[in-house]
Amino acid sequence: MWSDFATNVFHVLLRVGLHQYQPNGQLGQYSSNPTGQIHYTPVIVPRDVVAKLPSLSPEDYGEERRHTHVLHEGSSGLPLGSLIPFGLGKGDAILAKVDDAFAPIALTKGDPFTFSNVTYSSLFLNTNGGISFKKGIATYIPSCSPAPVPMITPFWADPDTSLGGNITYREAADSATLGKVDAFLQKGFPGQTTGLKWAFIMTMADLPFCHAGAPTDSCPGLALRNTFQTVLARGKTESYVIFLYKKIQWTAAPTYAYGDGGDACTGLGGKHPPVAGFDAADGKTRFQLPTSCSNDALKIASTTNINLPGAWVFRVTSGAVTPCDVQCLHNGDLLADPYDCMSYYQCSNGTPIKHVCPFYKPGERLVFNPFKQVCVWKGEYACEPICTKN
Repeated sequence: MWSDFATNVFHVLLRVGLHQYQPNGQLGQYSSNPTGQIHYTPVIVPRDVVAKLPSLSPEDYGEERRHTHVLHEGSSGLPLGSLIPFGLGKGDAILAKVDDAFAPIALTKGDPFTFSNVTYSSLFLNTNGGISFKKGIATYIPSCSPAPVPMITPFWADPDTSLGGNITYREAADSATLGKVDAFLQKGFPGQTTGLKWAFIMTMADLPFCHAGAPTDSCPGLALRNTFQTVLARGKTESYVIFLYKKIQWTAAPTYAYGDGGDACTGLGGKHPPVAGFDAADGKTRFQLPTSCSNDALKIASTTNINLPGAWVFRVTSGAVTPCDVQCLHNGDLLADPYDCMSYYQCSNGTPIKHVCPFYKPGERLVFNPFKQVCVWKGEYACEPICTKN
């Protein structure tokens, strides 16, 4: 009797926002001993239970899901079909629908993930957005300060899967998935051989915000949803992070415990805007997307660093390397100039040396094709600079 009572009280406390009473935030089961102490037993939804759940696929989160009320303008990025394929039909596992929690996950496909010169063979999935290492993050109020533990998050806010949506994940080494992941990497680092060994895909699909109001014509509330992916990828020598956004329609949930959160109808406002980026918690490697920690985070799905709205790509092995950075990995490599299609860099003893493609007629130069590693006619390679100088 006490066990049932303690568990019920615990979940009521979660729902009213008194999150400081949560023992440790992990996804699992709670019980009490004869002294009344609450204990936690970690659990991910078992495979036999997953098999009984309704099949989840990208089609379940498509544009056919309509509402009679008018939604405020959020931001859209990649079409659903351009995300890394996800769902139970793709082999994903699904997290239990628990608010403000995290789950420990082991990486089992091969070489560990390297983040700012530290290797990790396990990680934590955080239901409030993204991945962390060493420790799970159950905090529902995002912090723009340096992270206390290594963290990678495309959108740290306050969703609640008990109200709708799903968080799924898988570690994949199949050629179809790795090919899809490598296509994004080649947009950011064209022509560079990644030698991908595995990818870890966390999908937060159609998530509403905590304490969202019941949807009406004047209050979209629960109808507002966010969909995005966090992708970690391990190559032959390098590790990569990819953020993929389909849609962002809300940024902040009401925080009734403190009274400084967002609006229950619009999912906007408040004093705690979402955090988007990564932090190795080493005082060195830290990157935030331009709209992170601001009310402009609502626009984040339309931003990019690879000329593809909704997609961000990084190399994170020894620091934060963006597609705008020219970094030599191997002697003799020829690297595209991210700012100018008519020039390229040759790596010599770790130093990139700039070269310019020759003229093929007065005033017209060839362009560098990073996949063929030569300068070619403009008609042979449709080149578009990845970056622009301010």
